[in-house]
Amino acid sequence: MLAKVGVSGGGRCNLTNSFEEITDLKQAYPRGDKLLKRLFKSFDHKDAYRWFEEHGVKLTTQADQCVFPVSQDSQTVIDCLTHTASKLGVEVKTHYALEAVEPLSDGRLEARFKAHGSETSTE
Repeated sequence: MLAKVGVSGGGRCNLTNSFEEITDLKQAYPRGDKLLKRLFKSFDHKDAYRWFEEHGVKLTTQADQCVFPVSQDSQTVIDCLTHTASKLGVEVKTHYALEAVEPLSDGRLEARFKAHGSETSTE
């Protein structure tokens, strides 16, 4: 589970960047700068840093401005995410393909998955 997290940053999990030396997102993300600007208005790199620290993952910013867990081990991040999901009652299913994500009238999201030729829904 979370295999992509496990291999990111060479197995150390580069969580974010300090963005201290970036004056324009287009420099770092030429094909995604507009989307990132919109996303950062709701949850930016400082929020990510704070969230992980508040959930027990101590972080360090390296000379190249990349932010990693102090442990230098992506398993620290995987454990944090799975523990938090479990605490929140998230049901983890594997071997399902995401079909669609749609907003519900109450503000929640509905994710539809397809598994082995069938369709299921999770809110």
